[in-house]
Amino acid sequence: MSASTGILGGARAQYHLRQSLVFLNMFPINKPEIFVTSAAQKFDDKGKLLDQKTGELIAQLLSNLVIWTRKLQGNSQRKGNIREGTKERHMANAQIYDAKLNKVVTVEKIQKAMKNGKRF
Repeated sequence: MSASTGILGGARAQYHLRQSLVFLNMFPINKPEIFVTSAAQKFDDKGKLLDQKTGELIAQLLSNLVIWTRKLQGNSQRKGNIREGTKERHMANAQIYDAKLNKVVTVEKIQKAMKNGKRF
């Protein structure tokens, strides 16, 4: 994920970082790719995200991170993959620390709130 005040949203930096991660044989989260363009208009003066579509993409990226982490942990512990059909359960259980609320919230709650027009 990258952000900039320009129209590319940090795309070149993100692609360069991806090349470095591949060289180091690391496991980046590939999708969704998030390029926050014109970031100055998408955040308020306190740093709160105003753009709903960007918020939805970030929530999806974070849920993919949880799924990927659990998959890697499962491979190291039992040498197996996460069973098909568990993605929804993992997404509902994914948790994110919200510094403004000073508590942990689930990705599912964030997605519901954003659908109802709330901003984070």
